[in-house]
Amino acid sequence: LLATLLLTLLAGGLTWWMIRRQLAPMLAAAKTLAALPDANQHLQPLPVTRQDEIGDLIGGFNRLLEILGQREEALRDSEYRWKFAIEGSCDGLWDWNVANRTVFFSRTWKQMLGHAEDDIGNRPEEWENRLHPEDKAATLAAVQDCLDGKTPVYVKEHRVRCKNGSYKWVLDRGILVSRGEDGKPLRMIGTYTDITERKRMEDQVHHMAFSDSLTNLPNRHLLHDRLTQAMAASKRSGCHGALMFLDLDNFKPLNDEHGHDVGDLLLIVAADRLKKCVRQTDTVARFGGDEFVVMLSELDVDRAGSAAQAGIVAEKIRLALSEPYLLTIRHEGKADTT
Repeated sequence: LLATLLLTLLAGGLTWWMIRRQLAPMLAAAKTLAALPDANQHLQPLPVTRQDEIGDLIGGFNRLLEILGQREEALRDSEYRWKFAIEGSCDGLWDWNVANRTVFFSRTWKQMLGHAEDDIGNRPEEWENRLHPEDKAATLAAVQDCLDGKTPVYVKEHRVRCKNGSYKWVLDRGILVSRGEDGKPLRMIGTYTDITERKRMEDQVHHMAFSDSLTNLPNRHLLHDRLTQAMAASKRSGCHGALMFLDLDNFKPLNDEHGHDVGDLLLIVAADRLKKCVRQTDTVARFGGDEFVVMLSELDVDRAGSAAQAGIVAEKIRLALSEPYLLTIRHEGKADTT
C-alpha cells in the first residue's frame, strides 16, 4: 500500500510537471493578454520555443500584438497631427470624456483666457462656470442638442470670462465622435476660436449703419426699426405712444455766422438735452440736419391720459432746449466761446 501510494504521488507529480511544461507558453500568453489594458509601453512578442500547435498559437498571438501595435502607433500619430493642426491655427482644443465627466483643455485654450497650464482643472464645470450669464442657458442647450442627436454638430458664439474678469467672444464648435452600445454619448471634441476682434468690427459697422456719426443718436434706419417694434408692442399691450418732430429755429443763421463747428457742437448739446428728457425705453433720433424725432412708447391705455403724458414730456423738452448754449471751440490752443 505504501509503495502504491508513493508511485501514485510520483505519477501525479510527473503528470503535473509535464502538463505545466506543455502549457507554459499558453500561460505566458494569457498573462500578457490580461496585462494589455494597463500596458503603457510597447508590446513585446513572446518567444516561440516549439514548432507544434502551441508554437503556432503563440506565433498567431505575436502577429496579433504586432497589428495592435501598428494600429496604436497610427492612432497616436493621427492624434498628434490633429492636435498640431489645431494648435497651429491658434485655436484652443477641448476633448470631453462624457462618460466620466472629464475634459482635456489644450494649452492654447487656457492661454486664450489668460490662464497658466495649472490654473484650470479637467472638469466640465471649469468651462460652464466661465460662461457669460446671458449666454449660459442657450450655450448649454446647444451642447445638449448635440449630445441628444438633435443636431449633427455643436456651433455657438458666446462670451467666456478671462482670468482678469473681462469677457471674450469665442466661436465654440464641437462634434460627438462616439456613443456606447446603449446610445449614450461617450466622447465629444471641439475647438475654441477667438472672435473678439470680429465682434468689435461688427458692432462698429452696426453702429455706423444705424447711428448718427455726430450725435451718436439713432438715425432714420434705426428709428424705423424701433417704430415698427413699438407699434407691434402697442398692439399687444393696448398702450398708446407718441411721436414728436422737432426742428431747431435759426440754426442756419448760426451756421452762417459762426461756422459749422459751432453748429455741430450745438446739435451735440441739443441731442444730449433731449436724451435727458425721456426714459431709457423711449427713443431720440436725429432725422437730418437740425431735425430730431422723439418716440415715446408704452404710455397709457387711455388715449386722453397718453396725450397728457406726451404733453408733459413736450413741455419738458421745450424748456430744456430753450436754455442758453455755451459753445467753446478750440483753434490752435485758443478757445472761442459763443
